[in-house]
Amino acid sequence: MWSKGWLFLSCCCKISCIIGSRSATGNHSESKQEDVPRWSNPNAGELKCNVDAAVVTNQNIFGIGMCIRNDHGQFVIAKTVVLVLDGVPLSQEVEAWGLAEAIKWIGELDFDKVSI
Repeated sequence: MWSKGWLFLSCCCKISCIIGSRSATGNHSESKQEDVPRWSNPNAGELKCNVDAAVVTNQNIFGIGMCIRNDHGQFVIAKTVVLVLDGVPLSQEVEAWGLAEAIKWIGELDFDKVSI
């Protein structure tokens, strides 16, 4: 949580994967998502920032999306960042970079209390 210059990081980073397969014709079969964390409201009067990252391996591009919502789940503000790299980072590296970017962004916004 960001609270006027102090950061109390309380997050759970869980990498979930889409499980699917291709048929002999190359079509995707139905996919199911396992271990999907559900959004939960922050405490009353506080905000919550959700962060996600994606990697486009064949183009050496990765992106970060950040969305801040209030304690009622209502949208407050969002930000995206896209980078092109020489090489492909690991998904864990991109997720860590996303958290660092979110911490920096929340500090710039000067909100009082934000959970990540």
